[in-house]
Amino acid sequence: MDDLDIFKTEYPNCPNCFVHRGFYLSYLDLQNQVIQGLERLRKNYPNASISVTGHSLGAALAVLCAADLVVN
Repeated sequence: MDDLDIFKTEYPNCPNCFVHRGFYLSYLDLQNQVIQGLERLRKNYPNASISVTGHSLGAALAVLCAADLVVN
Protein backbone atom coordinates (compact mmCIF):
# COMPACT_ATOMS: atom_id res chain seq x y z
CA MET A 1 0.00 0.00 0.00
CA ASP A 2 2.90 2.35 0.68
CA ASP A 3 3.96 2.14 -2.97
CA LEU A 4 0.51 3.34 -4.03
CA ASP A 5 0.63 6.49 -1.88
CA ILE A 6 2.39 8.30 -4.71
CA PHE A 7 1.67 11.87 -3.72
CA LYS A 8 4.66 14.00 -2.85
CA THR A 9 5.13 15.53 0.57
CA GLU A 10 7.61 18.10 1.77
CA TYR A 11 10.82 16.74 3.25
CA PRO A 12 11.41 18.70 6.46
CA ASN A 13 15.22 18.75 6.38
CA CYS A 14 15.55 20.21 2.89
CA PRO A 15 13.92 23.44 1.75
CA ASN A 16 11.82 22.97 -1.40
CA CYS A 17 12.43 19.20 -1.43
CA PHE A 18 9.65 16.67 -1.84
CA VAL A 19 9.58 12.91 -1.30
CA HIS A 20 7.20 10.06 -2.05
CA ARG A 21 4.63 10.25 0.74
CA GLY A 22 4.14 6.51 1.17
CA PHE A 23 7.86 5.83 1.46
CA TYR A 24 8.34 8.72 3.86
CA LEU A 25 5.50 7.59 6.13
CA SER A 26 6.94 4.06 6.10
CA TYR A 27 10.33 5.39 7.15
CA LEU A 28 8.78 7.49 9.92
CA ASP A 29 7.19 4.29 11.30
CA LEU A 30 10.71 2.81 11.64
CA GLN A 31 12.70 5.93 12.44
CA ASN A 32 12.78 5.62 16.25
CA GLN A 33 13.76 1.94 16.11
CA VAL A 34 16.57 2.69 13.65
CA ILE A 35 17.92 5.62 15.67
CA GLN A 36 17.76 3.69 18.96
CA GLY A 37 19.46 0.66 17.42
CA LEU A 38 22.24 2.79 15.96
CA GLU A 39 22.75 4.59 19.27
CA ARG A 40 23.26 1.23 20.99
CA LEU A 41 25.67 0.07 18.30
CA ARG A 42 27.65 3.33 18.42
CA LYS A 43 28.16 2.88 22.17
CA ASN A 44 29.63 -0.58 21.61
CA TYR A 45 31.51 0.23 18.39
CA PRO A 46 32.30 3.95 18.47
CA ASN A 47 34.76 3.83 15.56
CA ALA A 48 32.66 1.72 13.20
CA SER A 49 31.42 3.21 9.95
CA ILE A 50 27.74 3.06 9.06
CA SER A 51 26.35 1.83 5.75
CA VAL A 52 22.68 2.02 4.87
CA THR A 53 21.36 -0.19 2.10
CA GLY A 54 18.19 -1.84 0.90
CA HIS A 55 16.42 -3.36 -2.08
CA SER A 56 13.22 -2.14 -3.70
CA LEU A 57 11.09 -0.51 -0.98
CA GLY A 58 14.03 -1.00 1.38
CA ALA A 59 16.22 1.06 -0.95
CA ALA A 60 13.78 3.95 -0.84
CA LEU A 61 13.66 3.74 2.95
CA ALA A 62 17.46 3.49 3.08
CA VAL A 63 17.81 6.76 1.16
CA LEU A 64 15.47 8.52 3.58
CA CYS A 65 17.27 6.94 6.52
CA ALA A 66 20.70 8.00 5.25
CA ALA A 67 19.52 11.58 4.81
CA ASP A 68 18.02 11.51 8.30
CA LEU A 69 21.27 10.22 9.80
CA VAL A 70 23.27 12.98 8.13
CA VAL A 71 20.98 15.65 9.57
CA ASN A 72 20.66 14.07 13.01
